[in-house]
Amino acid sequence: MEGFNVVVGMTDAKARHLRRDPRASLVVYQNQPPYKGIEITTDSVLSEDGALEVERRLAHRHLGPVAAEDYLTSSDWEPLLIRLDPGELRVWDFADK
Repeated sequence: MEGFNVVVGMTDAKARHLRRDPRASLVVYQNQPPYKGIEITTDSVLSEDGALEVERRLAHRHLGPVAAEDYLTSSDWEPLLIRLDPGELRVWDFADK
């Protein structure tokens, strides 16, 4: 699957801004040589569907199964999925500088 999934709380500032204007940018970069990165600019799609599953997958990956389930069951926030499908891409790489 191409693109990015971002999970935020239903009342998060990012969610409020994207409800008003769906245009979004996401930058992922390496802050050590060779300083490379990618920026995606696209329209976002907000959805409650699938948000918990994405959050569970991320929690398991970063916290491990036991800590992930503890985190998910102790949280009372309502997750919202922000989907960023490929739009305009900008890539940079300073490897030869």
